[in-house]
Amino acid sequence: MLLLFLWEEQTNFTIFNFGEASVHSVIKNKTFNHVCLIMKLENNWQQKTLETLENKSWGNTLNAPTNPVKRCINLAKIPIVDFSLSDLRLMIGQQFALDFLIPLALEKLQDNILIEADFYEGDLLSSVLNVDTSFWAHNKDYWIALNNLISDKRQQLVDVNISTTKFDNA
Repeated sequence: MLLLFLWEEQTNFTIFNFGEASVHSVIKNKTFNHVCLIMKLENNWQQKTLETLENKSWGNTLNAPTNPVKRCINLAKIPIVDFSLSDLRLMIGQQFALDFLIPLALEKLQDNILIEADFYEGDLLSSVLNVDTSFWAHNKDYWIALNNLISDKRQQLVDVNISTTKFDNA
């Protein structure tokens, strides 16, 4: 499975999840200004748990230092497809499994940049924007995808008190 971000224009992009054989026909039939191959994933990756995808145990909840970390350990044991927006926001806010969860968040944000997961309008976006800058430094295509999503909505983000400073400095 390939996860691609394809831009038709600066602020409009499409995310495609499909097998490698389909890539050439999609790109051949449309002109895109920018194509980013983000990650090669198995077809059923969202049906798997983070523990399975990362091939590691996240440990026992008894050893978790805080309740949010305890919740993240529990979430690592359920399939990603079963994550709520709240779960996604929490995991990203705790900086867990970003290689798998940021693409999922970008897909959700494409539909509604200010989607509310838990607490306030735009809280999922806020969690994504506050990801550690080293993640963005090592994942420029994700940075580009998010930047294109928010580029024409900067004033709207200011109006709802969502800061892009950390993201902009990445």
